[in-house]
Amino acid sequence: MEPILADEATVSARLAICNRCPSLTAEDTCARCGCFVQFRASLPYKRCPDPDGDRWQQV
Repeated sequence: MEPILADEATVSARLAICNRCPSLTAEDTCARCGCFVQFRASLPYKRCPDPDGDRWQQV
């Protein structure tokens, strides 16, 4: 497991963005990178993999 996790507010904001994204499949997987969004959103150094731009940039 990763030693440093993002704070709860950041994770919640990121997941809200993911929930509106058309690349979200099966309610928990990103079609762009294949990751589980709950895990990726909890890592502070990760970025949204959308090729049109980081959707998490404003968080």
